[in-house]
Amino acid sequence: MKTLKIFIFLCFFAAFAVDNVNAQNDKVIEYVYPLKVYLECTGDWLFGQVTYVGMETKHGLYIDKVRDATLTGYTDEFLLIPSGRIYELSQTATSSGDYTKGENLARISMDGNLVALYHFAWHTTTNAKGRVTADFVKEWWDCK
Repeated sequence: MKTLKIFIFLCFFAAFAVDNVNAQNDKVIEYVYPLKVYLECTGDWLFGQVTYVGMETKHGLYIDKVRDATLTGYTDEFLLIPSGRIYELSQTATSSGDYTKGENLARISMDGNLVALYHFAWHTTTNAKGRVTADFVKEWWDCK
């Protein structure tokens, strides 16, 4: 009886070990991208290097997340006159493997206070003949 209990315990433990191995099949890449964007909420042009971590899951989904982003504010489009403001960016974007749908949410803060939220969403539906039957794109800012 003791051997049977040990065998059941080992089977139970093996099931969790196999699940953890399968969870590590996601492909993760890291890339740095220069970002320049006009923030209407404060009137600043924001610029900085943004580090993204991108993951392709085993289910065919793509997830991009900002890991490190500090943006400097400028009063002019050519980034010659600093405004003296420093912004933090956090962002998560998801999309399907075939890029037919996805959404993006970015949070911009300054001195720990939320300044703006950025939303972007899209969805495209095609029928069996490959014709687009629905196409939706929406982008908006929420100033706080």
